[in-house]
Amino acid sequence: MSPPPEELLKIGSTALKQCNYHQAIQALEAFCQRASPDTPGYTQAQMWLVRAYKGNGNSAPAIALCPISVMVNSKSISPSI
Repeated sequence: MSPPPEELLKIGSTALKQCNYHQAIQALEAFCQRASPDTPGYTQAQMWLVRAYKGNGNSAPAIALCPISVMVNSKSISPSI
């Protein structure tokens, strides 16, 4: 049985801080697959995934995630006029 989403986010964060990019990618991908964009931590997980992919030398998935993160972030930010 796999850890709950909150635990996956914590595992991914810890692994990223330790430069264990492979473990970070596994945990954060699992979190993002289970969570919806409205889930707390989802946007942060996407940004951490970009860093983990880049740290792992795999920039193609990192680049692919960037537009998704921007779209999710723009929905949660209300412009101040």
